[in-house]
Amino acid sequence: MFQKLSIKIIFIVTVTLFFILSMTLGYIIITDRDALLKKAYADASALNRRIFETLIEIMSFGISDPEAIHNAIRSLRASEQEDKESGILEIRLIHRPDIAKTFKDEEMALIYKPDALEHAKDKIEESALLGHGFKGEFLLNIKNRQVHAVRYVTPVKTEARCLACHKIKEGETIAALSSIISLEAGYSLIREKVLRYVFLFIFVFIFAITMLYVFLHRIVVSRILTLSAAARAVVKDENLSIKVETGQDDEIGNLGENFNEMVGKLMASRNEMISTKELTEAVAEGVDEGIMLLSRDYKILWANKKIIQMSGLRKDDIIGLTCYEATHHAKQPCKPPLDLCPIEDVLKTGKSKVIEHKHRDKDGNELIVEVAVYPIKDAKGNIMRFIHIARDITLKKMFELEIIQMEKMSALGILSAGVAHEIKNPLAIISQGLDYLSKGETKDKDAVKESEVLSMLKDALKRAEMIIEELMIFSRKSPLEVKQENVNEVLEFSLNLARNNPDFRDIELKKEYGESLPDVFVDRGKIHQVFLNIILNAIQAMSGKGTLTIRTSLKVLSEIGMGVGRRAGDFFQDGEKAVFIEIEDSGPGIDEEKLNKLFTPFFTTKGPGKGVGLGLSICKTIVDSHKGVIRGESPIGKGAKFTVVLPITKK
Repeated sequence: MFQKLSIKIIFIVTVTLFFILSMTLGYIIITDRDALLKKAYADASALNRRIFETLIEIMSFGISDPEAIHNAIRSLRASEQEDKESGILEIRLIHRPDIAKTFKDEEMALIYKPDALEHAKDKIEESALLGHGFKGEFLLNIKNRQVHAVRYVTPVKTEARCLACHKIKEGETIAALSSIISLEAGYSLIREKVLRYVFLFIFVFIFAITMLYVFLHRIVVSRILTLSAAARAVVKDENLSIKVETGQDDEIGNLGENFNEMVGKLMASRNEMISTKELTEAVAEGVDEGIMLLSRDYKILWANKKIIQMSGLRKDDIIGLTCYEATHHAKQPCKPPLDLCPIEDVLKTGKSKVIEHKHRDKDGNELIVEVAVYPIKDAKGNIMRFIHIARDITLKKMFELEIIQMEKMSALGILSAGVAHEIKNPLAIISQGLDYLSKGETKDKDAVKESEVLSMLKDALKRAEMIIEELMIFSRKSPLEVKQENVNEVLEFSLNLARNNPDFRDIELKKEYGESLPDVFVDRGKIHQVFLNIILNAIQAMSGKGTLTIRTSLKVLSEIGMGVGRRAGDFFQDGEKAVFIEIEDSGPGIDEEKLNKLFTPFFTTKGPGKGVGLGLSICKTIVDSHKGVIRGESPIGKGAKFTVVLPITKK
């Protein structure tokens, strides 16, 4: 590259020098030519004047023969000048056609006959006879050779001394003198001078280019090559310890100093980056959460030890895999509704997302994790990469499952008396029926037929079986298993159990179920627990007397609030449709201070021995696991209302 730079500089200087020398040489040629022409015109003017004086002198001696006069004029030319192609090439005296009429002496008029005179050969000489002079350079062909010459034509005007012979006015044009003078001698001198200058310029040109090359190589190119080699070492070899000698105190020297300063700062920046990287990696490796750096196409660019441990893979194996291959051992990204992909949500909203996921290691062991995905954007706001953080919450979920189970047992304790009564009734019917059948007696004709007794026994068994099945479903201990359910049917299931509570008998029940509601993806047993807990709380709050209103509907979430919006952790976006379940009682209500603590673990508004304050906290945990929202409100003196919002099934 730098060799090309030298060639470019030398080429530019060469063109510049050539232009300057050419202009100088051209100026010299033009100046010398102008001087040559100026001298030639002056010589021609002087010659014509001398010829004029010679004519006057000849005429004064009485010589008036035109031929003699012309011979005298021709004799002014140097001998053999025609052969030398230089000097005076031609002198002509051109008379006016009517010259004879101007003489006073009739004898002279007879001598100057037209055939004895030199006449005008061209327009220039004709113009001169009218009093107009001419001078100019032209090429003359002599012996098949082009010769530079000047032609000088001047009109001959009468003077006072001419009036002795001529009868015309003083100053009137009577003839013209035409002289042609060769410029070859002068041009030869100019050519010799130009040749000397050309040789001188060639010498100066070669000397200047040589000195320029030496200067460029030693002062510029070699130093730039040194800088280039140092820069190449920095780029290719990452050698930041290299230094260049700055040399002379000039622009290149300053460039070398700046290069050394830049390399020094680069080294400091690299050391700082290495330290920062080591610190960042130490922090990332020390965190007990799985961290991955993902590309837009889900590829893993970096992973810490924890995520490698959670996946059961080696670091060399996990880099380059997609996140779903490493954490789910699947061949395609997670798909809703059972397994939402947080990356797709982040791509749509541009904001971070936190959800629960089920990961599997290479052996198929299941882990419940809380996944948080954060976007990494460029200067224009475009998402380039993602930070994926997975926290193992398997033990937490197991603990929550135990707490939920304990709360179920507590609810069963509350319902036990009613359940026992409900089971006792069909058992009594069965006992009586069996007793009747065992006697084998038939009373009067109005007695119950045997088939009717058997039908009653079957109904009683079905009733007892249904109660036991509901209890088993409610009390079952299992992880979250969602499927499509109709929320109205789940509510009816919860009400069937709640009716077993003795305090339910005097409660007025109002059901306002929405028609044609879309299905929701829920774990039937766990959502049943949420509804039953809220219903039992309402029954206790009303002390067995009051109105219980249960309302279901499909609504559009138009207000941004808890769990609704476009923030990290929101389950719903404003404008999204969802199923609303509202359970409202006519009890005394809950004051505002306690209302804000309803879902806090171990907080209760009940008296001693009536609860430990985990019911609503567990309800919130269950609803959160369904990506739903639960909230409570209680206008003073108007009872309490709990609202559960669940996402609809997206087909």
